[in-house]
Amino acid sequence: MSASQHRMVLLGAGMFLLLSSTLGCLHQSLTSAPPVKQKAASDRELIPQGVRLGEFPLDHVAKKDLSAHLAALAPSLYEKPQNARKQEASLQLVSERPGRELDIEKTRDRILQAKQGDRVNPVWKLVQPAVTLADLQPAAPINARQIGQFFTPILDTKPDRMENLRVTAKYLNNTVVEPGQEFSFNRIVGMPTEAKGYKKGTVYGDGGKLTQELGGGMCQISSTLYNVALDTHMEIIERHPHSKPVPYVAQGRDATVYDDKDLRFRNTLSKPIIIKSWVSNGRACVAFYEAVRG
Repeated sequence: MSASQHRMVLLGAGMFLLLSSTLGCLHQSLTSAPPVKQKAASDRELIPQGVRLGEFPLDHVAKKDLSAHLAALAPSLYEKPQNARKQEASLQLVSERPGRELDIEKTRDRILQAKQGDRVNPVWKLVQPAVTLADLQPAAPINARQIGQFFTPILDTKPDRMENLRVTAKYLNNTVVEPGQEFSFNRIVGMPTEAKGYKKGTVYGDGGKLTQELGGGMCQISSTLYNVALDTHMEIIERHPHSKPVPYVAQGRDATVYDDKDLRFRNTLSKPIIIKSWVSNGRACVAFYEAVRG
C-alpha cells in the first residue's frame, strides 16, 4: 500500500469515529430530553353546560379561570349601602340600608358543585353603611369622631330672633354630606317662611341699613357653619359676606344667605360627615363629625 493510500485509510477511519461519536451524542440527547408536558385535562375542564350565576352564563368558563371570572363580574353585582339621612322637607329621619358585594370564594365553591343546567344563586357579603339611624338621634353620633366645631355668641337675644336661630339649627341638624358631595345651605334649610316657624328679626338691608325681615338671625347659623367648614378644610364653593361687619364673628369669617346668596361647600373627606347644630347657653353651635365606618 502506498503512502497516499495509507493516509486515505487513516482519514476515513477518523471520519467514521467522529460521525459515530456525533450520532451517539445526538441519540443520547434525544433519549434523555424531558418529555413535552401535555396540558392537564383538568386545566381545560369547563363549567358544566347550562350552568348560570343568576343571569350570567358560565358554561364557557374553564374551572381554573372561575375565580378571575367572578372577580371581573363582582363590580356589576355590587350594591352600595345607603346611609341614614334626614328628609329635607319633613326633617324625618330615614333609616340606613346595608349594601352587598359578591363573596367570590364561597360563590366559586357553590358553582363548582353545580350540575348541568343548574342556576346558582350568588353568596353575598353585607356592606354596612357609614351612618346609621343611631348616629342621627343623639346629640353626638356614636359611630363618628368630631373633626371640628365652632360657637358664636348670641348678642341679640330678642325672643323672635332666638326662635329663628333655633328653627335654622333644627333644619341644619343631622345633615349628612357624602364624600365629594356639595352642600347647599339654601337647599337644606330653605327660605324662611311663617309655615316653618320663622319670625321677623333684624337683618342688614340695602346699603347696610338695619331692617326687620322674616328669618332675621339665620345668618348667624350659616356664619357659624362657614367657620367649621373652613377649619375642617372643606372646599368652599360659594360664600357671601354681609354688607357690614357682624358682631358675633370676626370680619371676613361671616356668611350671609338669601334667595340669591348661598353658602356651598364640598366634602373633601373620603367618608361622610354629619352636621350637628344647636342653640345652647347663649351660643349658636355647629359641629362636624366624620363617620368611622364604611
